[in-house]
Amino acid sequence: MAGEVFVNEVKCWGDYSFSFAGGRINKGFTSFKFKASFAKANKYAEGNEPIGRGYGNKDYSGEMGVHVKAYLRLREIAVAAGYSTLDYLPFFGTLSWAEIEDDSGFPKKVFVPTNKHTFENAEFTDLDFAVSQGDYEVIIPLPFIAGKITGI
Repeated sequence: MAGEVFVNEVKCWGDYSFSFAGGRINKGFTSFKFKASFAKANKYAEGNEPIGRGYGNKDYSGEMGVHVKAYLRLREIAVAAGYSTLDYLPFFGTLSWAEIEDDSGFPKKVFVPTNKHTFENAEFTDLDFAVSQGDYEVIIPLPFIAGKITGI
C-alpha cells in the first residue's frame, strides 16, 4: 500500500512510498522514531506532599532515517517549489505494522495491519549529514516536530 510503512517480515521498507509536495519518494526509508510528551508537575501548598497536579502542553516529535538517495529526491522536490528541506511546508505520514504470527506460532496467511501511527502537520527541524571511512551506505537522520501523532 502506498503511503504506509509496514514493519515486519512480510513487507519491507522498500514498499513504503512517501508523498511530499506532490512528489513521491518510493524507496530509501530505513527507520522511524516517534515521541509524544505531556508536561505534568505536582502542585504544592503547605507541607511537602503534593495536593494536586498541573498540566502543560503536549509535544510531538520524531525522526526518520533516510538513505541519501531518498534525501536527495526529497531535497529536489523542496527546491523545485522554491524551498529548502528545512523550511518546506508541513507534511503528513503513516506507519503501519502487524504481528506476523498467529497464536499457534505459524506465519499468518493474510497480512492485515493491526497497529497504525500517523503524524500530522510535521516539519523537519534539523539536517545532520555525516559519512565515515568504511560506511557501506549513507543514512541521514531527519528529526521533525508534528502537530499531532496518533497511535502512540
